[in-house]
Amino acid sequence: MTEGQDNEAKAIPARLLDITGDALMSGDFERFAPCFSLPNAVSTVEGCVVMETREEMRAVFEDVHAYYASKGVTRLDRTVEFAVFDGPDMIRYSHISRLWNGETLVQPVYTSNSVIERRGDDWQVIDSKYSFKDRPDHTAAMIGRRQRVTQPGEDDDRQAFDIFQNLLDRITRTYIERDFDLLVDCVQLPLFMQRSDFTKVLRNVDEMRADFDRQLTAFTIHDIRDLVRLVKSADFIGAQRIQGTYRTHALRGAQLVIPSYVSAMTMEQGEDRRWRATTFMHPMGHLTLDRIANQTERH
Repeated sequence: MTEGQDNEAKAIPARLLDITGDALMSGDFERFAPCFSLPNAVSTVEGCVVMETREEMRAVFEDVHAYYASKGVTRLDRTVEFAVFDGPDMIRYSHISRLWNGETLVQPVYTSNSVIERRGDDWQVIDSKYSFKDRPDHTAAMIGRRQRVTQPGEDDDRQAFDIFQNLLDRITRTYIERDFDLLVDCVQLPLFMQRSDFTKVLRNVDEMRADFDRQLTAFTIHDIRDLVRLVKSADFIGAQRIQGTYRTHALRGAQLVIPSYVSAMTMEQGEDRRWRATTFMHPMGHLTLDRIANQTERH
């Protein structure tokens, strides 16, 4: 990507963030709605809500506006951290948000990853993921009672569960078997690794290799011998995207090395019909030496 393309990739979502931020603060839904496609997905590690209608979008908008008001938010600052074109009509980007009351932060900063598409002459958000750490009130405003807590029963639900668990198992196997080539085959670059306080973007295979090696070092030092990851939810977002959540158990024999934790993953189906992960959401952070050490010290 050239410098000009990089600047444009950041400028387009920045304009959308300015418009939607002003609309959320003022309560102007009519200005907010044209910036989003329908259906539209909003996800956290607690679940996913898919807005199919304008009325469903308005309900989410009003809940978030009310949440800001209840916390005394007087200013919303949102900054694009990373943005990249994925073809001429799609941009993937991450941004960081700060909620202010005067000059005081209302809550810790949080990250978001989104996908926008060109629809005619306009750009619209089609998918957003928010990483909150210990913010149940903010999570409730985002997804609340509308969240989809799927269980494998209906055909679409069963298919989404099976696809999600299959890819999750393959990714897990890469760390247990130390098979980096398999990991490369399971993900799409750039890969977004979303925490609550920042988003790490792995842009190429070399950066992936360095991250993979760091995790394996942590596994060796703390004698992690197995990972058990079980799907909690999985939903189709359109025909070629699945958003889901899962719980990870890091084990030494039958013993938990750290407390189990919930993460989220987004996967997409490429032109070759294969599913690959595009985003991981770990609000507490990646499984690294520092994180494992902090968790074991607390418990």
